[in-house]
Amino acid sequence: SAVIADIRIALCNSSFVRRVDIWTECSKGLLPTVSTSGGVAASYGSGYALEVMRGNGENMDLSILNTAENPIPTHAYAAFLAVILGGIQLTRPKGTSSHKYLGYTWVLLMLWVSISSFWIQTIKIIGPFSPIHFLSIFTIWSVFEAIRSARNGNIIRHKRMMKLLYILALIVTGLFTLLPGRTMNAVLFGV
Repeated sequence: SAVIADIRIALCNSSFVRRVDIWTECSKGLLPTVSTSGGVAASYGSGYALEVMRGNGENMDLSILNTAENPIPTHAYAAFLAVILGGIQLTRPKGTSSHKYLGYTWVLLMLWVSISSFWIQTIKIIGPFSPIHFLSIFTIWSVFEAIRSARNGNIIRHKRMMKLLYILALIVTGLFTLLPGRTMNAVLFGV
């Protein structure tokens, strides 16, 4: 039977640490959804920490990811960070200097994830490429268009493009990394 990963996020407030089941909290709209397409046990400046465990209580086997062929490890960790930063970004006030700095960090992560994907060729449908690589081209174009929209004052278009990028290029694509035979499937489910 399939094992579903148990994903928890620890929210730190001073010396108090509270663990919450992220799926419960997401269903209440309290936390951004977190993809399992990246690393584990990372700490984020404002007190966020993430722990990903297998359904049987074992930690993920990151040695599988860390020893994978390049650029898979950096691609996965960048995608994971982009999921976290993007989720935080979507919940914070817009138009502030921290929004811009966090946004540019997210953009750099997205560009690395998109560009590095061209050297990951585990699914070959069109020569060495797969439909995911078309999404990478679309992502690169969308990132620059979203920035251009914000600079030109078209904030509605900027918001729409960034939200779509987050959902399509990270969450949906991240789910495809869980297919049998993929590196992240082995990391999360030990198969």
